[in-house]
Amino acid sequence: MKKWAVWLLIGLLAFSGCSKETPPEPTKTSLEETEPKESPFQLSIATSANLDSFSGRLIQEKAKEWNLASKGQVKVDFYGNGSLGDDETLIQAVSRGTVSIVMMDPSLYTPVVPEAVFFAVPLLYPTLEEYNDFFCGGFRGKMEGYFEEAGLKLLDCQATGWKYLTSTVPLVSQSDFSKLNLRVVNNPYRQSFWNACGISCGMLPFSDLFMALKDGTFNAQENSLETIVAGRFWEVQKYLIDTRHLPTFRSFVMNREAYEALPEDVKEGLLAFLKDISESYQNERPGLEEQFLQKLLEEGGMEYQEASDAALALMQEGKIAFLNRLKETVGEEAVNEFLKKVENG
Repeated sequence: MKKWAVWLLIGLLAFSGCSKETPPEPTKTSLEETEPKESPFQLSIATSANLDSFSGRLIQEKAKEWNLASKGQVKVDFYGNGSLGDDETLIQAVSRGTVSIVMMDPSLYTPVVPEAVFFAVPLLYPTLEEYNDFFCGGFRGKMEGYFEEAGLKLLDCQATGWKYLTSTVPLVSQSDFSKLNLRVVNNPYRQSFWNACGISCGMLPFSDLFMALKDGTFNAQENSLETIVAGRFWEVQKYLIDTRHLPTFRSFVMNREAYEALPEDVKEGLLAFLKDISESYQNERPGLEEQFLQKLLEEGGMEYQEASDAALALMQEGKIAFLNRLKETVGEEAVNEFLKKVENG
């Protein structure tokens, strides 16, 4: 066979062999594989309160449930123990919108919402239920309006328990009040109340309170049983005095523009999340009060005192001083309207 025929035969065989090979399939692609998954919608809640309190643990638990229910599309970061700043710093942050939500006593917003001081008026009702019916029910719309005027959204509020006094000295007679040097929150009206009772007061961030009680800078403070337990104040205080002069309120507040910019489904989820927290706490509260008392009295070794008649009389005088100062700053008309609504329930 001639050479050209041989080379032709080899070429045909090679072409035939190559044509039988299956070309590799192209790599499959999809939007899910080529584009990153959508990041979750992130919200932050900040507080100066103790992260390891019952409320702190409850909020973290409910945040996880919301994250699961949203299939990972909503994530809530919770910052406690003043890690993002004290109360004053957090108010500034939520007013600017640099923190999504702040959890604190709503009366502390007085510097930006003057009428928020209504939450701090002492001795209005004998039961927590009446406080909640008023502030979280009938008067809530009015309070929401005050907050909105300041560019804030009052998302939720609740009276979670009574404030108690703790001290290193007992309160029996009126003269005992003068022995107290009481730490109060950053609210001058509260200071006026206790000053009228004959008590020396000073304002201090919560994060510094334990050490201030330990070194004797202050010898008394006021807080809920939950906060007293979480702060381990039994280690530096001897007496637990049941004054029931004012509830501890817990509020969740957001920058109004930031709230209005939320997608509707996130708004609905947020309000449902906060409602779940409030209802869960309300259901647990009676049993919690007993647990807190038992811890403080039996394990902590504190001595329980009911407020004496002398103490109650002095606190009524303090209430008058509180309201008089309130009329000077908020206005007599607004205060009288508030008191009328309280009376009518």
